[in-house]
Amino acid sequence: MRISGVFVLTLFFLKSISQQIRTIAASDYDLISLQNEYGKNKHFVHAFELQSLIALSHYPELKNSRINFRLADKESMAKTTITFWSLFFHNKHIVIYINKNPSTTGLAFSDLPFNAQVGAIAHELAHAADFKSKNLTGMVWWGVRYTGKTSRIKIERNTDCCTIQHGMGWQLYDFTNAVTLSPAATTRYKLFKEKYYLSPGEIREQLSTLHD
Repeated sequence: MRISGVFVLTLFFLKSISQQIRTIAASDYDLISLQNEYGKNKHFVHAFELQSLIALSHYPELKNSRINFRLADKESMAKTTITFWSLFFHNKHIVIYINKNPSTTGLAFSDLPFNAQVGAIAHELAHAADFKSKNLTGMVWWGVRYTGKTSRIKIERNTDCCTIQHGMGWQLYDFTNAVTLSPAATTRYKLFKEKYYLSPGEIREQLSTLHD
């Protein structure tokens, strides 16, 4: 049994490495196939449907989860929450907001490169996967922790790590790097990203560790 367990873990590790595709292009994927496989119980923003499905394909635990993607005015590129009533149920109704207003960030989501858009959505799906595993007490405690600066940093950086572990590390890197290097992004948003999330260098370091 021990040998079998090690074998399974080795296969999982090798699979995670193989999923580390540096650059994703829309032409590499078939929208209909992804819709059939990962579109159940999902409502997409049309302009970002393919990006969302590609990211979802790396989160098999969310395959049957109810997720609505919506455009909204947000203080960051995207934000994940759950509806109030689903707090009380195991089957959470997750809502992922995609920013359409660049007034706060300097960037609208549509300004990001395709690969970076996939990475931003993948980060939000890591939040969704975390929420799915929590009961009411767990969600309330998560909310309390998220209001604290130190614990929020830990939550967001752990979510970045989860994104990397799901094979979306290069996409996350491109997202973070796009914001860092963008002349349009506001100083406030860049400082926000720097404070709460992994830096491009830290993401690359974790990616190199995966390949060691």
